[in-house]
Amino acid sequence: MVLPKVYTLKPARAGLVSGATARRASSSGFTLIEIVVVLGLLAVLGGLSMLMGMEMYRGNSFDNERDALVSVLQSARALSMDNICSGAGCTDGKYHGVYIQTDSLGNAQNYIIFQLADKTDSYDPHDDLNETIPVGSSGMHIDFNHLPSQQVVFDRLSGGALDSSGNPLATPEEITIKGVGANVSTVSLNSEGRISWTN
Repeated sequence: MVLPKVYTLKPARAGLVSGATARRASSSGFTLIEIVVVLGLLAVLGGLSMLMGMEMYRGNSFDNERDALVSVLQSARALSMDNICSGAGCTDGKYHGVYIQTDSLGNAQNYIIFQLADKTDSYDPHDDLNETIPVGSSGMHIDFNHLPSQQVVFDRLSGGALDSSGNPLATPEEITIKGVGANVSTVSLNSEGRISWTN
């Protein structure tokens, strides 16, 4: 009968670790520096994505405001072209226009569609027939190159843009809109009433 061999383990001396065990022990976790670097990178990426998101939001808001102004101008032009007359006792078509109301800093507050009996008249803020469209976002600064009165009047039937004397515009009118940041757009009107804009 053969007896099995009995092996006994010798206790390892204190302080001694084999090479494989040492390698496993050193690669089993992250160092504090690695964690700080990763958290720093995540913070930078999060900050950049927030900035890009805010810039996209501002750009979309600016585009919406520019489109609102263009839409108001097109509505007033259509009313003039259709020779519309609103109000009691109205028997003949009227001239229509848009008054751009701003504060003392030139920031747009309201777009107001109005009608005139004569093309040389000016916008009357007390007319009950005025239609006021509030500007949606604050900080929309507006500059006019030929409109000291801040109004655009469209000719009846033809829809052409008129100057303050009631004549077709000699030079295209440019309304420059400046939003928050680098957002700038120019809305142009010519003597035929064509409305165009830059992005």
